Amino acid sequence: MNKETMKHNLSYMNDGISFVNGFISYDETKILNDELDYLFSKKSVNGSLREIKVNKHTSIINMPTLAVRSINLLELCLSVKRELEKHDKKFNSYVNTGIEIRQDSRQPALPWHTDNRNGMVRAMIYIGIDKKKSGIFRYMKKSHKRDFYVEHHLSKQEIEVHAADIVNCDVPEGTLILFDSFGFHGRKECLGKRRIIMFEFQAKNSNSPISAVPLSSRILTDNVLSNLSVFLNGATEYTRADMYYRDPPERNIILRIIGKFRRFYRSLRASSHSD
Repeated sequence: MNKETMKHNLSYMNDGISFVNGFISYDETKILNDELDYLFSKKSVNGSLREIKVNKHTSIINMPTLAVRSINLLELCLSVKRELEKHDKKFNSYVNTGIEIRQDSRQPALPWHTDNRNGMVRAMIYIGIDKKKSGIFRYMKKSHKRDFYVEHHLSKQEIEVHAADIVNCDVPEGTLILFDSFGFHGRKECLGKRRIIMFEFQAKNSNSPISAVPLSSRILTDNVLSNLSVFLNGATEYTRADMYYRDPPERNIILRIIGKFRRFYRSLRASSHSD
């Protein structure tokens, strides 16, 4: 058992966070990372199943349940949900509201904050952490039980008050981290690169934003078909995919750069004519 898990002895319902080491094996993680090297190597064009660059330092895979073939993400999602259900029977009726594979590189720490979505569960699996421990997840245990309101980010004083409850999730690749996103959480600085799979679960009638889950006959195993209701969350849009389908962020950046060059060229021509 990992030392971090032993040290904190975390309970999801009590602390708002818990670990499961070795949730994905070393071999599974390696095969998945080899495939992701390929998927992240080229940009998604007109909805193709490749990389969407959300900003300069963060990328996601477009519709990962369709793109990834080395592991069945729907089966993995059901395994995560079974782990969640061990903590409380109320999670039996929860549905999956998002699956994302994310790559972060060279960016500042993500400040302490709350998502303010009471009852929502996020499940993160480390699949790529470099030697610099880039982007280690952090959580303030028991903060999901708070009886006071925080709009989003914590003040310096609030961080100091809860400093003793900080859990630094320095755990091995393949570890599952379940956390209540109503609690305070953040991320350490990314000095290099990290990769994660993120699953989101909410109550079936939640009013919070949700994303449809793309399904393919290739991954509809008997187990998935028996539990299909987990993925039928009522959403009509693929949150990130629909947002960037025809207008990906990187194209906006390129168009702005081209626009700047055109304006610069026109100004040069105008000045030469005036001379």
